Amino acid sequence: MESNTVITNGNYELLKNLNSVFLANSREALFQLQSVNVAGGRNTWEAQVAIPANATAGPLFRLDTINLIPRFEAGDARLTNWTGTRTLASGATYYWPAKYKVRNATPVQENTMVLRVAEQFPHPGRSAYPSE
Repeated sequence: MESNTVITNGNYELLKNLNSVFLANSREALFQLQSVNVAGGRNTWEAQVAIPANATAGPLFRLDTINLIPRFEAGDARLTNWTGTRTLASGATYYWPAKYKVRNATPVQENTMVLRVAEQFPHPGRSAYPSE
């Protein structure tokens, strides 16, 4: 019930550009935490730990390439926009969460997303607890 109030409010909207969803003051954000520790231009802690530190470093957090990555349907924009990939010199390819794009920038460009309007829509035909 409360979800309908939010969805029809007019202050929020689903963004077509998935790379804009996690920006500070995004129109998709219902609740964001503003970055306050901007030492060295840090935006969010999520970006600090998820985005590899440089062009040759492997990601600190790696997404499951056996059970998660293959479950994305062909053409799913979340895979191409919200994951990063890197193939290391060893030949191993790793995926990492890349919803947050900015490791360091001044002024702050991204905030930590807590709740967004997209999470208010029901998923018809899907259980909240998928079977294994």
